[in-house]
Amino acid sequence: MKTCPHRMLTCELGCGTAVSAVQLENHSCMLKLRLQETTASLEKWKQEASERSQLVKCLENTLAEMTLERDGWKHKAEDASRTLESMHESLREMTADRDSWKFKAGDAGRMLESL
Repeated sequence: MKTCPHRMLTCELGCGTAVSAVQLENHSCMLKLRLQETTASLEKWKQEASERSQLVKCLENTLAEMTLERDGWKHKAEDASRTLESMHESLREMTADRDSWKFKAGDAGRMLESL
């Protein structure tokens, strides 16, 4: 009775890999184990790269939000500075008006005293 050369057999040398009967005589457990380790390591690196990529995106979003917030505060500071300058100018005008009225009141007082 002949057996099929393509039937799957389990390696009994330690790795437990399923290989065809034809490939079993050329099978290397060490090569198979190294390939499994390399594949596992590659998957680990892919996962870490994906996590770091997500972290970078999160940090970019946070930076964008902080930039918008900073720009908002910058505009508020500019508005406050313009308001302060306007109030300062109004105060200068009011001081000039007050001094003018004081001068006029002094003149009126002297005029009344002379009568």
